[in-house]
Amino acid sequence: MEQNVVVNGASVYIRQKGQGHPVLILHGWGSSSLSWEPVMDQLADHNFCVYVPDLPGFGNSPEPPTDWDLQDYTQLVHQLIAELGIQGCALVGHSFGGRVSIQLASKYPRDIQFLVLCGAAGIVRRRTLKRRMFGVVSKVGKSLPLVQSHGRKLLYFLARERDYYRASPTMRSVMSKTLKHELKELLPLIECPTLLLWGSEDKATPVADARIAESLIPNNSLVVLQGYGHSLQRQAPQKVARAVQQFLEKHQS
Repeated sequence: MEQNVVVNGASVYIRQKGQGHPVLILHGWGSSSLSWEPVMDQLADHNFCVYVPDLPGFGNSPEPPTDWDLQDYTQLVHQLIAELGIQGCALVGHSFGGRVSIQLASKYPRDIQFLVLCGAAGIVRRRTLKRRMFGVVSKVGKSLPLVQSHGRKLLYFLARERDYYRASPTMRSVMSKTLKHELKELLPLIECPTLLLWGSEDKATPVADARIAESLIPNNSLVVLQGYGHSLQRQAPQKVARAVQQFLEKHQS
């Protein structure tokens, strides 16, 4: 089943499959519901009702009406849960979707019965050379009129921030606002059982981030999939679905 709903002023495209306990999956930056279809299919086959929206600005959903920040996306998902009538939600958040999930679970605990953070972003570590370079590059691109389109593209490419380079002006602003949020202080506020699902070779959100979350979230378990990177839903969909299924069945019994 596919549908479009308007939530918080934005049109949201949603894939839905299955009939059982509700699972809501939030994809990462630059991704969409399409990348989660194999996981969605397997969870639906094991009696879960899976919802995977394209967040505004990604996949089949248009960009948000303004340059949203993390709070806007969090509010959208909160309203989406109410709009779809989802009760006892199991929320799965990957990367950028993990940022939204952390804020949602801490701010609206009644929305979420179970939480899965999969390579979740939002834990700010010491700035790397790459991140410092990107900061300089973005400022140069904004402040020098002589640095035209091709020059900025080269600078962004050298900084290896391809997501930023490929984004529209609105989504670049969204990305800049989102990256400013430090979410560690919210982790102790998460009340529901939480699964931390990480790839051992994740370079975008290293396992060290998972260890920090493990030390701060009161009721959690950590599963590290050996030999896999950041895009677990693409690299190991069967293992991701199985880990989520086992986690939910354990806490539902």
